[in-house]
Amino acid sequence: PAIRLRHAVVRAVARPTPRVIRVSLAGPDLADLPTAAPDAYLKVFLPRAGQARPVLPTLPDGAGEGEVSTWFRAYLDMPDTLRPPMRTYTLRRRREDPVEIDVDVVIHERGPGRDWALGAGPGDHVAFTGPYGLYTPSADHDWVLLAGDETAVPAIGAIVESLPAATRAVVLAAVRDEAEQLTWETTADVGAHWVRPA
Repeated sequence: PAIRLRHAVVRAVARPTPRVIRVSLAGPDLADLPTAAPDAYLKVFLPRAGQARPVLPTLPDGAGEGEVSTWFRAYLDMPDTLRPPMRTYTLRRRREDPVEIDVDVVIHERGPGRDWALGAGPGDHVAFTGPYGLYTPSADHDWVLLAGDETAVPAIGAIVESLPAATRAVVLAAVRDEAEQLTWETTADVGAHWVRPA
């Protein structure tokens, strides 16, 4: 399939933990958004300072989803003064009728993603391409091990909530403190072990 740059509008902003901002996105461009692997992620284009919406690259005709280098080259060819910051975020949750999606932004010390998320509010515009995904669980295994730092927790949560009932899973997640620990809506048998990063 051809690459598609989709526009989205912020519907709501929430704070599931002190260091995570959950941004809910909606809009007509999401109506036919394909489903993807449990660890689905988006390439999100953010508006630059002073812009109401990001200026997007012009993609070559026929650029396919697998031709990442083609659309990424078009993005890099944009003038520095117009090129929108681009960040990768997990598609944390999806709702239907109409389609809405959540992305969780982990707040770091600095960066355009942090600045955008801290200032995001209903009606703000972004754009994205995707979703993409890599994780394919296998029914041949007795249990699942998921491990990562705080930036992996949104994907871990999405995977855990997609597991079939009674599937055994062990989670090892490194987060800054107890306030960053989450619970997940799942029927799987999940043991979560939260650790402090070294």
